[in-house]
Amino acid sequence: MGFIVSESSYSVELYYAVNTEMRLVNPVDGVYNITEGNYYIKVYNKNADFVSKDYTLKILGYGEIPAKLEIFYDFDMDGQKLDFNEGLHYAFQNVLLLGARVTDGKGNRVPNVNVTLEWIGDTMISPNNGHQTMIKTTDLSGYVKFRMVVPRAHGIRTALTIALHKYDYDTMIISCGTARDTTKLYHVINR
Repeated sequence: MGFIVSESSYSVELYYAVNTEMRLVNPVDGVYNITEGNYYIKVYNKNADFVSKDYTLKILGYGEIPAKLEIFYDFDMDGQKLDFNEGLHYAFQNVLLLGARVTDGKGNRVPNVNVTLEWIGDTMISPNNGHQTMIKTTDLSGYVKFRMVVPRAHGIRTALTIALHKYDYDTMIISCGTARDTTKLYHVINR
């Protein structure tokens, strides 16, 4: 079995009751292998700056548990990785276009689960420089497609390749259950 919590800032832990003791049950490859007994589910906010939010908790049987995310990257530029002083990363101007396929531990596609796309702007600008979250549900083939439009880049960093590029260094996080992919992006002002 496994869990999916609808709010990405919350985490789930499973505990097994033995007499008056509670023992944390650790998943193996995102799956909780449990036997008959008394269990308790703990849902908590994993961020240091606690903000209470509404959430739903879904208990998944084996075959529904997201274990792997396969990401298909596409952006409003040519889809090539570039190197602007920070390493090789995708570049985009204003639109994040990507898809994700969710599979379980056996490689089966997982339909009807929420996948979260989170964009976080360059942290050099200010602590709260830009943040957007979008949640979509996988189709019957375990696939989901996103189109997120983000604000224009500030252009606080500069790179000289064939041309001069002003850009921000953003973060994109895609998650589903315990499966998570974090990618750095060049958010450019000009192509």
